[in-house]
Amino acid sequence: QSILQYTLELQQKRQENFDAEASAETVQQQLGALQASLIDMTNQLEEADEEADQARGEAEEAEEEVELLRNEIAVLRVRQNNGNPGQASGSPQEEVRKTAAALSEELRSIMIKAKASEEQLRGLRGELATLEDELEAQERQRGVLEVEVQEEQLRTQQLQACLSDHQVVMG
Repeated sequence: QSILQYTLELQQKRQENFDAEASAETVQQQLGALQASLIDMTNQLEEADEEADQARGEAEEAEEEVELLRNEIAVLRVRQNNGNPGQASGSPQEEVRKTAAALSEELRSIMIKAKASEEQLRGLRGELATLEDELEAQERQRGVLEVEVQEEQLRTQQLQACLSDHQVVMG
């Protein structure tokens, strides 16, 4: 009867050993998948960082362009208000009128460019905010994946220790 009991225990230990090996293999596959996901998430995070840096650079350039256009507008307004007609070749009133019309047209053109640059700047700021939000979400997801990888590594170590114990018992 003790031989029968020993045989049943041995079969049970073999089954537990088989189950533990299968579980360890599954955990190892899951760990591999998590590590691949972590690598992919890291790559996406780096790409998002690069895109955010690029958007910041574009926003800075647009801000500089807007500032330059504002300065040009200020100069044109001063010139327009001073009535600087340049060298008169016809009547002074005609030259003043022509110069004022040219300055007004130049001022309108610059104001249109300034508005377009400001719109572009707003768009870039919105894009930058979106990229920063995506980057933050990816960083959070990466943190979760890192924790999951650590948990799976710990579980794998525990299963390997259990397997070793079973092999010692069976050996």
